[in-house]
Amino acid sequence: MKSSIILALCIGLFAGNLVASEATMATKGKMAVEAGEAQLTVTSINHETREVVLKNESGDEQSFVIGEQARNLDQVNAGDIVTIKAAKLVALALYPASTAMKGSITKTAVSRSELGQKPHMTISREVELTGRVSMLDAETRMAVVAGKNGDISMEVAPDVDISTINVGDTVQATYLEMISITVNAPAE
Repeated sequence: MKSSIILALCIGLFAGNLVASEATMATKGKMAVEAGEAQLTVTSINHETREVVLKNESGDEQSFVIGEQARNLDQVNAGDIVTIKAAKLVALALYPASTAMKGSITKTAVSRSELGQKPHMTISREVELTGRVSMLDAETRMAVVAGKNGDISMEVAPDVDISTINVGDTVQATYLEMISITVNAPAE
């Protein structure tokens, strides 16, 4: 079997501007990260109905009704700037079948602003999965990892030598996604 080889995988994020960056992992290889950021302007807000109208940088407007679980909506005013940041990454490490155990672990964390502050919320989810490569398409650079709790489809990053991966290899994947929403008064 192969020795431990670190592979980088990219996952598509939502439509918009994406910025790719790289981080070094363990002893070899790279991990690909995709991240995006959008800034929206509050053009109007009805605190009674909790309806907020947001305008993007292109001038398009969209109306949203904000649920009761979102706190501090009374701190939001027309003209405020809503910043949304999102990121996703997947990293895989190949291990000999005898050293990896099938299974998955999911961790979720949520934080939000204190009462009386401008709204802010961050949600992150991390899934660690060990499984077997059940499908690999070198032409489309797509791989499917079959784990104990289901399959995950992933795009193999362009800088990864896909010829070193075989169907049947046991891999360990870490998938992380994060979204942050912050509301700030406009800069003066």
